[in-house]
Amino acid sequence: MLYSHIYFPTYTNGLKDIGTYLGCTWSEQDVTGITSIVWRRRWELNCDDVLKRKLVTYNSEDVHALKRITQCIYHIVAIEESKSDTPHLIDGFEVARVEDLRRQTSRREYGKATFVLQDFEHINKCAYFDYQREKILLRTQKTLRKIHGNKGRKRSKKIRLKKRVGIRSRKCVFCKSTALVRFPNKVHTKLAYDLNISESGIKRQVIECTTLTHRCLKCGKEFLPRRYKRRDKHCHTLKSWAVYQHIVHRISFQQIEEMFNECFSLRVNSVELHMIKILMAKRYRSTYRNIMEKIVCGNVIHIDETQINLQRGKGYVWVLANWEEVVYLYRPTREGDFLQAMLKEFTGVLISDFYIAYNSLPCEQQKCLVHLIRDLNHDLQHNPYDDEYKTLAGEFGRLLRVIVSTIDKYGLKRRHLNKHVTDVDRFFHMLECQQYRSELGESYQKRLLKHRKSLFTFLQHDGIPWNNNSAEHAVHRFAYYRTISDGKMTESGLDDYLILLSIYQTCRYKGISFLKFLLSREEDIDRFIEQGTDKRKVSSSLELYPDGFSSNHPRRRGAPIKRNLRFMNVLPSNDS
Repeated sequence: MLYSHIYFPTYTNGLKDIGTYLGCTWSEQDVTGITSIVWRRRWELNCDDVLKRKLVTYNSEDVHALKRITQCIYHIVAIEESKSDTPHLIDGFEVARVEDLRRQTSRREYGKATFVLQDFEHINKCAYFDYQREKILLRTQKTLRKIHGNKGRKRSKKIRLKKRVGIRSRKCVFCKSTALVRFPNKVHTKLAYDLNISESGIKRQVIECTTLTHRCLKCGKEFLPRRYKRRDKHCHTLKSWAVYQHIVHRISFQQIEEMFNECFSLRVNSVELHMIKILMAKRYRSTYRNIMEKIVCGNVIHIDETQINLQRGKGYVWVLANWEEVVYLYRPTREGDFLQAMLKEFTGVLISDFYIAYNSLPCEQQKCLVHLIRDLNHDLQHNPYDDEYKTLAGEFGRLLRVIVSTIDKYGLKRRHLNKHVTDVDRFFHMLECQQYRSELGESYQKRLLKHRKSLFTFLQHDGIPWNNNSAEHAVHRFAYYRTISDGKMTESGLDDYLILLSIYQTCRYKGISFLKFLLSREEDIDRFIEQGTDKRKVSSSLELYPDGFSSNHPRRRGAPIKRNLRFMNVLPSNDS
């Protein structure tokens, strides 16, 4: 079995690097064994001492190189047995697993190119689209000059206010005294943005938050109300719409930024959208924990995992699901040790593939028979003339087809599936007595007998499926997002995304709208279903950052506010 591969950066220097690593002084003509054969033949003819010394030197270097390679292989095996995902160096050379190496492709990769010569780098910079359009072509194209000139003119847009919220504090934030004085000439103003989503469309809302400078008569300190300082620039409906677009439709933050600007004339940059994702994940973390508790307390869990490449290194996303709830977890490795503590109180049936990490769990298990069928079919396609293996696969296929026919007719009911227990025992008895001469047939015989207790567990329970489709379907939803974000995420950003994705996928499994659930401000999905999916809570006029969270928004300048007092609600808000 090939464990690892020593990667040398360039092929042209590969022979030199190998020689340096092995401690040899090979030249290009000495590397090949053909040269040594020629030396050997000439020495046999004339017994030249020079040729003899060359042969002795070549053989000693060959033995030394073989010794170094053997030591390297033993070191690689030790690294493999340690099951560590961190990169390792052997005498300055990086050692990596073969499956971790990036496959060679003829497709051109987008990104900043690295040039050896500075002249090439300068020429490449002058070939960029923006450079050509804004510096070269506008000198000859009148249309481009006009477009470029209009782009520099920033028109000040008047913002129509929907509400004005007055914030005042009743107590001093320092000494808690109620003896306060407020200065009418020291007014502080902030804007908050929101959306009004109705059946007829979506409309922008702008809220003005105002407060006065407060002074405590007892301690003499001036301050601003905490609710004013903790005011969130973006209200809940706007954040819900942004999260909905990102999670459900997999729209990037750069595209959502353009949508806000184009559709609502709002400047919500990608940095603020990342912060919105963090705030929404923090808000619904309790919902995420409730979903996890319901899955662990259930009678069945579907589990699967998939790999994800991060900005630094790689990790694995694990999926735990049942028929109504889904939870995504991130772990830096594929080790399943964390499952022992997570599922220690689980008393149901775990449905999984044949990954060895699941075998150590103490609960009952049902192996996914679809995975087994795929493996059987794959080996049948590549070994069409193995009659023994073909007979084994045919017997297993006929047995499973009869069971599936019963499931299609009566469902996953134990009283109808119990009659197939005798057929399963007969199949395994035949399998034990059979002597296979083919290597493939013998390997599948050992595999089936090894997992005998976990292949047909569903025959003895009600409502336990024979496949892992619930978890695989949830993995597909994450895999769609991975195609556009692979290698771009961080661990913290992925954790926040998985919290929101878990809630969305749970809403899909329960048949409710993810957007309506977010807009309702409810944090319990089952309670939201009981209240009715169309019932929403009244949106508050002011959103606050959670305790311990701070953000500095860039102030928008040059945008005058058009106050229409006829449609403005003056809502004083007391801050205790």
